[in-house]
Amino acid sequence: MKKLTLWLLTGLVGILTLVSFASAASACGWLLYQPEVPAKLRKE
Repeated sequence: MKKLTLWLLTGLVGILTLVSFASAASACGWLLYQPEVPAKLRKE
């Protein structure tokens, strides 16, 4: 019984870790967005 509980908890921790990484990655995706600079502000 102890081995089964340990095995289930280990699996649950692994799944929750993957879910947290996925949600953090999707929340931080906006940092990569770079809007186009208006023509008046561009240095050419």
